[in-house]
Amino acid sequence: MRLSSILRYVARGNRGIAGRIYAGRALVEWGFVFVNNLFGSISLPWPFDPLLVLVCLLRNAVRRNPLVTVCSALYLVLVLYSLDQMSHWFVLLYNSGAAYIAVYLVFAIAPGLFVWRTRLLRLRWYHGIMLGMVGTMSVESTLLVRAPSLSACQQMKANPHVRFLVDRNDFQDWYTIPRFLVMDPEERTVFIGYRYPLHFSSERGGGNRGMIVADRKAHSAKVADLASWEPIGMAFDAQRDSLVAVLVLHGPTLVPDSYHACLAWIGRQGEVLQRVPLEDIDRFDYYCAIVPRGEGIVLLDERATLHLYDRDVKRLLRKKWVGEPAPLTNSSTSNGRLFVCYGTTLIHHVFAAGFAAFDLSEFTKLAESRRFLFGTYAISVDTAKKHVYTNSQWSGSLSVFDENLVHIRSIELGNVVRAIALDSTRRRGYASLYTKGELVQFDMDSGSVTGSIRIGKGGRSLYVTRDGEVVAGTGCGVIEIRPEAFVSDVKR
Repeated sequence: MRLSSILRYVARGNRGIAGRIYAGRALVEWGFVFVNNLFGSISLPWPFDPLLVLVCLLRNAVRRNPLVTVCSALYLVLVLYSLDQMSHWFVLLYNSGAAYIAVYLVFAIAPGLFVWRTRLLRLRWYHGIMLGMVGTMSVESTLLVRAPSLSACQQMKANPHVRFLVDRNDFQDWYTIPRFLVMDPEERTVFIGYRYPLHFSSERGGGNRGMIVADRKAHSAKVADLASWEPIGMAFDAQRDSLVAVLVLHGPTLVPDSYHACLAWIGRQGEVLQRVPLEDIDRFDYYCAIVPRGEGIVLLDERATLHLYDRDVKRLLRKKWVGEPAPLTNSSTSNGRLFVCYGTTLIHHVFAAGFAAFDLSEFTKLAESRRFLFGTYAISVDTAKKHVYTNSQWSGSLSVFDENLVHIRSIELGNVVRAIALDSTRRRGYASLYTKGELVQFDMDSGSVTGSIRIGKGGRSLYVTRDGEVVAGTGCGVIEIRPEAFVSDVKR
């Protein structure tokens, strides 16, 4: 069918498609695909949005013809793709426990039954289920998962072995959770990075707080002046005695042209010492691996390209493509090696691995693992035995690898693990159970759980100091926990 024929068909007024479309159905179907891709951290390319709208409109035309049939088939493909983008969220529900699954099923099916009985806006029963799936996932991923348990927050404040560095009531909003915890070599200054919801920010964002700098000795904290830029990668640069971070700024829409990135150095008082645009890198989405080295700053972007900049970011010293493009979720470095976690879906897993190791001196990929269908997220390195701990995204078990990414064993913890920290000296490991709101302590040699403490839901960043204290970022705030705070639980 030629384009001129399609345009004439669309322009026929009430005798054709215009005015004879089930608009409610089209709106629900468009929203289902769009929101699923948004939850899957996939920003749709600009031309794709109008195309998706057109496909949904034509598919729901009253008059049937070959064009409507083609659009229906194309929409089915888009639905399957959007469900694949959401697949890791279903894994989150599965590993969170029966209560989360029950809530999801009830509130996803209920709108379908309501629409089936009322025929609201001429919707069909499956449109109601679409609304229920999107709405329930939105609620469970925010209120039920990210919002902390207030009783846990109060319990920690009453615990003499726990101290708050940052109280959520003072600095955090309910929807922001500490994503990054980075300390200086003296372990006095803590740089706390936050992610913004839905990736929206602007230089006039006002109340958005991308970073807080806390002084552990002075018991003080202040907001860094980032002007609503969002940190997606942080590390301490010892040569410049400051934090170096990759900051991004999203415009009012998800159009790529409104997106900017820069490399910034931030002082111990939260002041921005230097900020230089990153024009050689097309786009970051979720996370950027950043490693300060003697010769400069190494970045790994989601297009699987390693970049080496001098410290003034005036020259790109080296650039090399090292693998398949994939969204990064986390990373860790040890002995000149960079271990990288990727977030993949079932379709994406065919083309990209979920876990990889790189040599930062040679700029080469050393090894990769495809054990994880949905990619990996949490990661930490046992510096004593050169073992790497990670987990399949949203899963409740840890996988232990040697430095060549040969799998050694697994440790079952039973709930969604979102952060790992290791104390190689004392052979103690810590894992944050994201939806259960607990911090679990385990023996690194035997893998057995030795204790736990309630820290509130949403724990996604951990750090172990040289004194054996654990610093955790949760929905309650940023807290310091002494080892004696962990209660033994032999029944786990």
